[in-house]
Order: sequence, then structure tokens, then C-alpha cells
Amino acid sequence: MTATYPSALSVVLAGGGSAGHVSPLLAIAGAVRDRVPGAAILAVGTADGLEARLVPAAGHALAVIDRIPMPRRPSPDLLKLPGRMRRA
Repeated sequence: MTATYPSALSVVLAGGGSAGHVSPLLAIAGAVRDRVPGAAILAVGTADGLEARLVPAAGHALAVIDRIPMPRRPSPDLLKLPGRMRRA
């Protein structure tokens, strides 16, 4: 079975911080480009993670957003999370 793709495929991938997140992002981006050479790839990450260096080095665009830590325990920071996500 052969899949067909629109002539202008756009893909947004999010991930970053560590190689455990950036490496799969780059692998997926590479697989998309192999299947659809003209695909537009945009990665979303932070300015201080590995993605800030590795994504552009792989030839993909990077949109930088603020890092939003997920509170590990119930706290007032947990209540602030939805607002932080909207702003990012």
C-alpha cells in the first residue's frame, strides 16, 4: 500500500531538553523528509536545551518557547501551570 501526501506537507514536532527527547525528534523529522522531500519541518523547543544546537545543525527550523517545568507535587505552582502553558 502506498500512501499519498499533500504537495505541501507541514509537520510540527515538539521535544527537547535532553538527547532522549531530541534524538527521536530528529529521527522523525528525517523520516518525514525521506518520504516527502519537500515537507516543511518545524521543531518547537527551548533556547537552553540541546535542541537549540542540534535542530538547526540538522537543517530544520526551530521555534523557541519558554521552558515550563511541571510541578512534581501539588503546590501553588501547579495552579499556575495552565496560565504558563497558554502564554508559552
